[in-house]
Amino acid sequence: MATQSWTPKRAAAKSRRKIEAMRKLYLDVAYIWGDEDNYIVLLVDKALSSLDEMKEAIAEAAEVETS
Repeated sequence: MATQSWTPKRAAAKSRRKIEAMRKLYLDVAYIWGDEDNYIVLLVDKALSSLDEMKEAIAEAAEVETS
């Protein structure tokens, strides 16, 4: 298997896809627990906020690296 040459732009794109996959999983958990336990939904909301922050940080880092 050939090794990939990672560029900031490429790493950011792959990271965005992974973050979106995590977002979908978190939303599935919130949907399952939504009627049973609001605390879990609250924790999912916090996790989603963290994912948003991570996504922004990755975009900024990739932008700085490509400048």
